[in-house]
Amino acid sequence: MLAIPIFKQMKAIVEQKKYFKLLGAFDLLSTLFEVESVKKKQLLFNEGDRGEKFYVVCEGCIRISSKGHLGKDITLSMLTKNDVFGEISLLEDTTRTATARAFESSLLLSITGER
Repeated sequence: MLAIPIFKQMKAIVEQKKYFKLLGAFDLLSTLFEVESVKKKQLLFNEGDRGEKFYVVCEGCIRISSKGHLGKDITLSMLTKNDVFGEISLLEDTTRTATARAFESSLLLSITGER
């Protein structure tokens, strides 16, 4: 997990705050995530859906897309190992700003907004 930039930053913060370290915050964090295996072309969420999860790509590739002004599906990003997505709707309590679909079979870590 330390290869993922967000976790590297968190590790530095945890190490600076000894009480977090004593509580095993990094171990706790790792227990909150679920491992999800998704098949090629599997839909994770549609633009406009309610945001329920934040994702980290462990293996594979996820295509992030949006409907353009003419209604044509436009690729915004191709996410691969250590990339994260789905955080906007959780952090801002809004609907999904784009669609996420597996471009190839992928392995993801996910965490719900509730967790």
